Amino acid sequence: MFRKPSLHADFSMTGGKLGERKKIKYVYYHCGNLDPRCRRKHVREEGLEQRFSERLGRLRFDDEVLGWITEALKASRSEQHRAHEEALCRLRTEYDGLEAEMDTVYGDKILRRISVEL
Repeated sequence: MFRKPSLHADFSMTGGKLGERKKIKYVYYHCGNLDPRCRRKHVREEGLEQRFSERLGRLRFDDEVLGWITEALKASRSEQHRAHEEALCRLRTEYDGLEAEMDTVYGDKILRRISVEL
């Protein structure tokens, strides 16, 4: 279930594929709550995208707010990069350990310390 905020109520919208025509998939959204204020049963994804774009295009931020947003994005990107580097280091260590273990097993096999049947 994918959620986007409703444009006409304070509820979430749930999306799903309702039909396909000539290999074109249509994605529709509907209100996730059974509220009488939600008059439209289904809304096409393209319509939602257009309405969101229009509303987002009207947003204006002063320099102070833009500074906060910029710093938050930089911090987030920095955190993502750090987490990526940590995961990469962890995977390299695991890979090196497995490779060393394989070398040991291969060496033992060559020296006939272990049998081929294992």
